[in-house]
Amino acid sequence: MFFIDFLFVLVFAILFTGIFARGVSKYETRNDLFIFFILILLITWSGGRWITPIGPLLWGVPWLSFMIVGLFFALLLTAINHGRYRSYNNRDKTNEKFHAKTQTIYALNIFFWILAFGLCLSIILAYI
Repeated sequence: MFFIDFLFVLVFAILFTGIFARGVSKYETRNDLFIFFILILLITWSGGRWITPIGPLLWGVPWLSFMIVGLFFALLLTAINHGRYRSYNNRDKTNEKFHAKTQTIYALNIFFWILAFGLCLSIILAYI
């Protein structure tokens, strides 16, 4: 069950990353796209396992719950990124603003790793 779930989640994560990266095309680096992919992968997997299974079964997996969770969070992350790039392009280039942006990036990196660890723990607990 674990590997079949992973295959469905991987397919949906690749699909949503491809669709939303192509449609938005405001990602500055491949690193942003990779982080988007990892977040969609982990959130889809965790959410799809913990919500009540819905939809038809395919190879014993309720794939519709994975798809709905992935689509919802892909839309949410795309909306958040759209606002971030709009404010990024209009920023001041003073040292004070740059220092504040650097601190924000460090805080977001820490938040990302805490979130990734929590999602991995959630996935592990869903299978125990």
